[in-house]
Amino acid sequence: MSRAMVRREVEGGYLRAIPLREREFSRTMYLACHRRREDSPLVRAVREVAATLGRANQVTRARTRKRGSS
Repeated sequence: MSRAMVRREVEGGYLRAIPLREREFSRTMYLACHRRREDSPLVRAVREVAATLGRANQVTRARTRKRGSS
């Protein structure tokens, strides 16, 4: 959920915000494509962004582990 959506839900009394100590969260996402069809430009772009973000997240996780282990 986006922060704006959560804020509206909290302000409306539908949710209660609870501060958490752990601030790093991850979400697994899947992209399903027809294996016998050529990828559309949109699917290729999504794959490219996902690959780029995946590499960035691996670097971020490695840096976080190094800081935490010191």
